Amino acid sequence: MVRFIKKSCLFFFLLLGSFNEAYGGIREQLCALDLLYSYQFEQLDSVVDSLKAEEDTHIINFLNATKFWWYVSANPYKENYYDELMSYTKRIVDGLSRQKVKSAHDYLLLGGAYGYWGRYYLLHDGWMSAYRFGKKGIHYLEQIPQDSEFYADAQFGIGIYRYYVGLLPQYVKVLAFLLGFKGNREEGLDKLMFAKNDGVYSKVEAALFLAFIYIHFESNYPKAIEILESLQQKYPRNTQICILLSNAYIRSGKPGKAVQVCEQLGGDGLATFIDDVEASEFQFTMGFAYQNNHEFNRALAHYDLGEEKCQNEVIFQRAPWKFYQIACCYEMIQNDSQAIFYYQKVLECDDAFGFHEKAKEKLEQYQLAL
Repeated sequence: MVRFIKKSCLFFFLLLGSFNEAYGGIREQLCALDLLYSYQFEQLDSVVDSLKAEEDTHIINFLNATKFWWYVSANPYKENYYDELMSYTKRIVDGLSRQKVKSAHDYLLLGGAYGYWGRYYLLHDGWMSAYRFGKKGIHYLEQIPQDSEFYADAQFGIGIYRYYVGLLPQYVKVLAFLLGFKGNREEGLDKLMFAKNDGVYSKVEAALFLAFIYIHFESNYPKAIEILESLQQKYPRNTQICILLSNAYIRSGKPGKAVQVCEQLGGDGLATFIDDVEASEFQFTMGFAYQNNHEFNRALAHYDLGEEKCQNEVIFQRAPWKFYQIACCYEMIQNDSQAIFYYQKVLECDDAFGFHEKAKEKLEQYQLAL
């Protein structure tokens, strides 16, 4: 589940508040939004620094929190990213919670801050903590009146929450309902679509999350591709958009298009990655695109780069599919020793998504052939 959650863009891009919900219509702040989606993080820092003399402290904290959320989404196992995220969001919560009178904008910031906490626990499979913080965020977002300029943006966070609670297995859903966590998938999708179409600040975030849902939970690949192609044209250097779009193409039976979109990002040598983990994820995405296009040697070249770029063993421990796909490529080019080696490595990883069983079946077939 961690892999699917992480790729919301974006990684990405889960439970409640968002960067673009956090501020008004000032030109510099809108510029910061574009810089974020364009992966121009140094320029983003400069813009945020220029705002410090004139902007509300809570907005500055939220902008900085958002940057570190993107870092967390790129590498959820790097604790200093999380520490920075929590530091900035805690300042927002501590400051605004003490205010007796709150504006719609204050409620939006509080909802977003609690949303980041919920997202973090969701990445680490802390479902009950995620929904507990999510529920607090929802409480604040629901205080925003319908005639507020922030109303549609608030529906983005509420929509994510409603969808995910509605997605829970039935036996968990009963427990969630008893604890006051009410959800509905269709309602969640409607609210996300509303934010995408009518939101002032959450259009891109809502579009990304809808695309993520269409790929991983609704299997509506044409809708996902339509959304992501539009975003990719506007933000061609955004790694997470590229990864999502490549996955959508592969699942819809268009691996050649997946290869093309990856080469557009990685081929000019100007791709920007948050850290080595995200760079590794991109190489594995390229490898998977080539593999599905039946170019197995090229796939292996990118898989090798993916292994080289990421030295974080936890990432591989929790992603047995990576070693499984490498093994499949070696099997296709009839390099049996390497195929067996990587199928065995799958068994050394966590047993996620049934890959242990798949690897055991492959190894048994090799054993029978001896």
